[in-house]
Amino acid sequence: MISVNIEKAGYVQNQEIILNVHFTIEKGQLIGLIGSNGAGKVQQLNLSLVHFLS
Repeated sequence: MISVNIEKAGYVQNQEIILNVHFTIEKGQLIGLIGSNGAGKVQQLNLSLVHFLS
């Protein structure tokens, strides 16, 4: 199980791009991120992995 809890994240101090994101992925579960181009799907994945791996 992977549990991600991000209260706030961003690249510049005091300019948060993600606020209050919380989700859990169970073993064997598939997830998908959908959104328009430039919506931040890759950034969300990268920030989630940084929090998970640290």
